[in-house]
This record gives sequence, structure tokens and C-alpha cells, in this order.
Amino acid sequence: MKMIMISDQIIKDAENWYYILSSSDKNDVFHQEFKIWYEQDRKHQEAYAQVFMCHDEGLYIEPLMKRESRDETVTNDSALMKKIVSIAAMMIIAIIGVNIYFSPPETTSFSTQTAETRVIKLNDGSFITLGASSHIRVLSFEGKERRVLLERGEALFDIVRNPEKPFIVQTGKTKVIVLGTKFNLNLNQAGEYLAISLLEGKVEVIQQIEAGFFFDEEEVAMLTPAQMLIVDKGVLQKPKARNIKQMAGWTEGKLSYFNVPLSVVISDINRYSYIPFTIKDKTLKSLPVSAVFGTDQVEIMMQGLALILPITITRDEKGFSIARLREAK
Repeated sequence: MKMIMISDQIIKDAENWYYILSSSDKNDVFHQEFKIWYEQDRKHQEAYAQVFMCHDEGLYIEPLMKRESRDETVTNDSALMKKIVSIAAMMIIAIIGVNIYFSPPETTSFSTQTAETRVIKLNDGSFITLGASSHIRVLSFEGKERRVLLERGEALFDIVRNPEKPFIVQTGKTKVIVLGTKFNLNLNQAGEYLAISLLEGKVEVIQQIEAGFFFDEEEVAMLTPAQMLIVDKGVLQKPKARNIKQMAGWTEGKLSYFNVPLSVVISDINRYSYIPFTIKDKTLKSLPVSAVFGTDQVEIMMQGLALILPITITRDEKGFSIARLREAK
């Protein structure tokens, strides 16, 4: 791994941020400013990790605000660097764990139960229609952005335009950024398959790619209306054309699929069915499915799939099991 040189000033900035975030009078503004500084440069990330580890190991670092002279600063800086070097081997732990230790901004959570949908009005006048068995967190809109976290399930976003404050939806390492538009997100149960469908306006999709110990490389894609983009296991696929009327058909009780992996279909079905479906044979998960059915016709639809796909469906006390047809007895 290439050695990254970190200046004394960056170390000082990291030290100041440590004391600010550790103080009792911190607020969301400080957290937003720290987030901007932290994500600005990989050197900032490493410097903060080093300073954090020094404190975590009980090595005292005097805050800059208490230093009285330049001579003292130089002396303390030298001592600080020696301490940092002595625990460099442990820095990885700090880098990986650093996000755990800041206080997150205040959020409001919304959830739905099986087969339930819910319409949420946000403070800026935007609307989110939350699909069945879904969970979303809305962060404070007081800063320079409007940020929402989709943690599972599906949601239709109808966002009020505000060029001064972009609207960002985060799902794992994927960010969807808009100024004002209408789009749909569907995140499967495993959190590894995300479908982004655009009904109106335009969206920017940013996928973070792991590079070393940081997620500092990005892949970017733009969507225009009637396009859908899939993020499968962290990989952006090429946008494809899709019928706008089918993009959010679930809000009217209709699910539509065209060459979609069986695992994704089952993930959706389990959000509407009170009796779970489980794919027993992993080789069936990628089996392509094309179908249109109502959210209240799940069992009928699955019986139909068993007639056209090489699968068999059985039921026991735990629910429905899907196996390859040749395994049926």
C-alpha cells in the first residue's frame, strides 16, 4: 500500500474535530461540517483515524485551543507524531470503526407491515409512498441537503424541486441524487439488488467502490424518464428503457417483472404474503421471470410460475419452499 503523507495542519484539524465531537455542546451543524471535511480528502480520513486511535489507546493529545505558544506547539506536534507512529499498525481498526463513534444526526423512522403501504409527507412538501414491509429513515432537512435512508423494501419518491438543496436517498453504498423529480427505488431483502426507476425529471446515481480501506472511488450514471437502472452486488448495470406505467404499479396493487431474477421476485412477494416463500436451491435464484400479477394474487401467481418454470412448490409449517423440479418426489 502506498504511504500517504499527512501534513501537520491536517493532523491539527483532525485533533480539533476530535475535541469538538467529544464535547457536550456539539450540534447537528458541527456534524454536517465534520462530514464535509472528513469526506473531502483521504488524508483527512487517515488523520482523524490516527488521532482517534491515540485517544482510544489513552495517549493524551493536547487540543490546539489550549496551546499557548508556537514553541510548545512544535514540541507537542513532534510528540504527537511519535505516538501516531507507535500505533500505526492499529490504524485500520480506527478507519473501519470511525463511523461508529460519531453521534448520528436526528432521524425520523417510518415502517410498514406486510401488505401495508403508507404515504408520508415531508417537511419540504415532498411525498414518499412506502411499500409493504419497508423501512426508511428521514434525516434533518436543516442543512445543505435533504437526505433519506432506504433500509429495506420499496418507495416511490415525489420530490419538490429545490436547486439549492439536493435530495439524496442512500441505500448502502449507493446514492441517488435529485433536485426535484419522481422516481422509484426497490431494495431486495438481502440488500444487494437495487432497482432505480425514473418517472419524471432526472437523477444521478453514485455507486461507491471500495479501494483499499476507503470508499473513495465512485461510478456515476444518469437516468432520464422511462429508464431503469439496476445495482446488483455493488455493480451498476446499463440503464434500460421501461414502461413508466409499470414502474410504480405496486402503488395500485400490481407487480410487473420482465427478465427479473427469481430471487428478486420472491423478495417482493414476501413483502405482500403472510406466508413466506423460501428458495431452497440457490441455483434457482438467478432464474429469469417475466410476469404481471396483483399483490393480492401471490399464491395464484406462484402456482402459475410452477407450470412454466422448472420449479416445484411445497408447503409445510414454516411456509412455502421452492425447489428444482427434478428434486420433487
